[in-house]
Parts: sequence; structure tokens; C-alpha cells
Amino acid sequence: MTRMTVTSIDQAGVAARGSGPRRRVCAAFAAAALATMITAGCAGTPERAAPVTRSATAVAGAATPVAGAATASCAPARPAPSAAGTQAFRYGGGDRSYLLALPDGYRGTTASPLVFDFHGFGGSVRDQEASTLLAATGTARGYIVVTPAALGDPTKWNILGTDGAADDYGFAHALLTDLTSRLCVDPDRIYAAGHSNGGAFAGLLACRPPFPFAAVALVSGTPPSTCPAAAVAAGSGPSVLAINGTADTTAPYADNVNRLDTFVQSYGCRPASGPTTLMVGVSQRRDLGCAGAGAAGRDIEVDLVTVDGGTHVWPGGPAASSDRPSAVGNSAAGRTFPATQAVLDFFDHHRR
Repeated sequence: MTRMTVTSIDQAGVAARGSGPRRRVCAAFAAAALATMITAGCAGTPERAAPVTRSATAVAGAATPVAGAATASCAPARPAPSAAGTQAFRYGGGDRSYLLALPDGYRGTTASPLVFDFHGFGGSVRDQEASTLLAATGTARGYIVVTPAALGDPTKWNILGTDGAADDYGFAHALLTDLTSRLCVDPDRIYAAGHSNGGAFAGLLACRPPFPFAAVALVSGTPPSTCPAAAVAAGSGPSVLAINGTADTTAPYADNVNRLDTFVQSYGCRPASGPTTLMVGVSQRRDLGCAGAGAAGRDIEVDLVTVDGGTHVWPGGPAASSDRPSAVGNSAAGRTFPATQAVLDFFDHHRR
């Protein structure tokens, strides 16, 4: 029988763990847990994680290291969890599940960047990875990749904070607290990405305290209307990358651009000089020098990648060339632009 690693957490975000046979990539699918709504946290015993220290070497896993960056390290080491088959996280009296993928050669001594990858409405962690290959690609570049599962039928992230629905915001931050206490994570290189409803949820995480994210990437997702006022007020705004197709009828291109312009204005970015062509049918607008979004010394920007004729699928992923309804009519640019690489490249250049 496959054993399951279960992590429980109290209201302060403190973890207690069980273990099973080791496996580097842990796919978590606890079917009964997916029907459980979130309530108040359960009691636990506080643990203190060892501090993360820094040495003056390049950031692990960055294709193009951040200028002046230092690699964080952990002592004592925070080894890979022992797990088999499924990874479950107990929050608010119920089990939540997620896919955990660790970078090649992870030893728990050199800190790794971490990225959350949120699936879309009606999706699953399996579907998200099959569509994006973010876990496979990210771990090869040194990232810890965490793909959580939403609740509901159909599944969806509770962006509006609807009473009686899942406390997804609390779950995500509690899970992050747990992971950073058990794994060697660079606290200055924590990111969130997502598609559609998951992209909007990634935007929400970046716009409400405690603001741990250095950058977020929204693919075919519309940032919440409440963003980014609180992040700007706290001086903790993340860099933002939005990738949108002009033929997306689910998350209309014009709506996404208007919402992204709110970030540009609130962040006090310098006006973009004009779009740059990345490939045929794909252009990028970069609004740089966003001094109103964060502390001095942080290179914050807001980028918009426009995919001409792109539909409501993750560009360049396997689903972009499939026969699923959201890919019908997708353009050549939408089928071939490597969105996953673009997201990771963007993250490589930003830290807190």
C-alpha cells in the first residue's frame, strides 16, 4: 500500500509531519480531501526553522543570475521530504493536496527559488502540469515547483473570498509557511504563477499581506480589481508578467490590459517606450522603474506579452495544439510561444 505524507498546521502556520518512502516528485491527489471545505485551523506544536544564511555566489538555478544576487544556504540541512505517491497538507481540519517537485540534486543546503503554479477553473494539478510542463522545466532550472489543488465541483480558487467557500488564501500562505520551514528555500525568490482562474489567484496572493512574492505571472488571467493598492501601501509590490491572447474570449484581452494598466499607474512605472517583437505574432511591453511599488534597490517592472490570435490556453504548451475547446482557433503564435520559459526567465531576473 502506498503511504501518504500528511502535514498538519495550526493557526500560526506551524507544521508537524509524518513520512513514507522517499520520492523526489510527489504527486498529491487525496480525493476525499478535495471535497472538504476549509474551516478554522487545528492545534499544533510550534517548530522553529533554522535561519537561512547567504554566501556571495550566483543564485542557484537562474539562467541569467540577478545582478548582485547571493545564494542563500541552510544549516543544518533541510533534506527532501520522505513521501510516496501522494502529498497531503492538513489545513483547517481537512486535507488539501499538491504536487511537489524538487530540483535535480536538491540536498537541502543550498537554497532554491520556489514557485507556486495554480491551475485554472475546473482544472487539476495533473492537467496543469500536462499543459505547462512547469514542474519538469522549473526543476531542471533549479526551482522548487509546488502545484496545489483547488476544491469544489468544478474546482476553482476562491478569489472573492466568498463566505462558506474554501479559504484558499489562508491555505496557500499556510502551505508556503510549512514548505519554507521544511525545505531550503530562498526567501527572496518566492513566486506565483497560474492560468486563468489560477492566474487571477496568483495576482490576489501578491496583492494582500504578508507579501512574500518577488514576482507573479498571470497567463490568461485577470488580476483582481482590489490589486495592487495594499501592496503599494506596504511598499511590497511584486514585479508582474501578464501573457494574454488577443482571441481569448474567456478572459478578454482588453479587460486584462486595462487591469494591468492599473498596476502600471499605481506602481508609478515609467511609460513603456513601445512594444518589442519577441517572435512572429508575439510582442512585449515593459513598464520599468516602478518606484512606487517597493523599497529602493528593487528593480520592479510590469510586463505585458501579447500573443496575436492566442486563445484561452497556456501558449506553447501541449494543450495549445490540442483539440480541447479552449484551443480551437488558436494561432500559430499561440501554439508555439514558449510561455513556460518566458515565465521562468522573468522570475530569474527578480528577487525581493
